[in-house]
Amino acid sequence: MAKQVNGNRYLNKIEALNELEQMRKNKVPLRGIELFAEENSEMTSHYEKSIWFKTQRLCYSQGKGFLQKQMIAQWQWAEFKL
Repeated sequence: MAKQVNGNRYLNKIEALNELEQMRKNKVPLRGIELFAEENSEMTSHYEKSIWFKTQRLCYSQGKGFLQKQMIAQWQWAEFKL
């Protein structure tokens, strides 16, 4: 289930993949995806756990691959940058 923290919405892996597919179908512009780990009740990220898109060409397929490969271990939450 999606998590709301300080007004930000974080999705687990299944929700993130489903959301990305809906964004692709509706052609919603996607600028980036950032992954977060929950540590001591705080959401933390790292520069290696984010991907940014300069163009919309292939952003959804690249985003899907990124989520599938990078959402492991403590990196259980994703935030889309629109």
